[in-house]
Amino acid sequence: MSRIVIDLPDEDLRLLDTIRDIHKKPRAVIIRTAISDYLASNRMDEADDAFGAWHEKNGDGLEFQTSLREEWPQ
Repeated sequence: MSRIVIDLPDEDLRLLDTIRDIHKKPRAVIIRTAISDYLASNRMDEADDAFGAWHEKNGDGLEFQTSLREEWPQ
């Protein structure tokens, strides 16, 4: 596991300490959990990465495919 240094506003740190006291867990555990939850809810799969990839292209996809295949040696 890697270590990182982050800067937090004093108010956020105060709120984090309140959560720590309520749940009786170390700050590091609370922060790791929060980051893991954030990453899980914002994860994109490969289909999402590709969705809309052609929205700025002009022309027909089949025409583009055909033009690429014309470059292949016979």
